[in-house]
Amino acid sequence: VQSKGVFALWVSTLAIIAFMAYYYLLAGLVADFAMLLNLLFIVASMALIDAAFTLPGLAGLVLSAGMAVDANVLIYERIREELQRGASLRMAIHNGFEKAFTAIFDSNLTTLITAVILYWIGTDQVKGFAVSLFIGLVMNLFTAVFVSRVILEVLERSRSIKTLKMQSWIGFTNIDFVAMQNPAIIASSVFVLIGLGVFISRGSDNYDIDFTGGTMISMQFK
Repeated sequence: VQSKGVFALWVSTLAIIAFMAYYYLLAGLVADFAMLLNLLFIVASMALIDAAFTLPGLAGLVLSAGMAVDANVLIYERIREELQRGASLRMAIHNGFEKAFTAIFDSNLTTLITAVILYWIGTDQVKGFAVSLFIGLVMNLFTAVFVSRVILEVLERSRSIKTLKMQSWIGFTNIDFVAMQNPAIIASSVFVLIGLGVFISRGSDNYDIDFTGGTMISMQFK
C-alpha cells in the first residue's frame, strides 16, 4: 500500500509538470519550479517538526501540488488577458499577480480552515492529511505568488523574454457568465441538497475505519 501511495505521488507530480510545461511553455516551467520548491518546503517542514507521513498525508501532498499550480493557472490566465488587451509584458505580469492574488488567497484561506478543523477533530490518519495540506497551502502562498513573480520579473527586466507565449485550446470566448448566476445558484443548491439527502440516508455506511475506530491490519503471505 505504501509503495502504491508513493507511486501515485510520482505519477501525479510528473503529470502536472508535463502539462504545465506543454501548455504554458516558459511560464509553465516557472510554475513547475515553484511547485517542486513547494514540495521541498513541505518535506523539510515535516522533518523539522518530526511529523511522519501517513498515506492520507501523501494525499495531502498531492493535493498541495495541484493547488500550487492552480494558483499559477489563475495568474497566467490573467496575464494572458492583459497581454491581449495590449499591455506591456511588465504591466501584464504586475496586474496578473496583483489581480489574481485575492482569488488565490481566498481559496487557500478556506482550505486552511478546513485543514485546521480536520486536525482538531480527526483521527491520527486524518491529522496526517491535515498537517501536510496545511503546510503545503502556507508554502504555496510563498512559492506560487512570490517566487514565481520574482523569476518572471527578473527575466523581463533582464530582457531575457519579450512576451509570454502560451497554448490556447479554447480561444476567445464571449460568454456572459454573470448573467447565468441565478440558474447556477439554483442548480448548485439542488445538487447540494441531493448530496446531503443521500449522505443522511446511508447513515453509518458513510464512514470507514478512520471515523468508526478500530485497527485495520494488512498481511501478505509468501
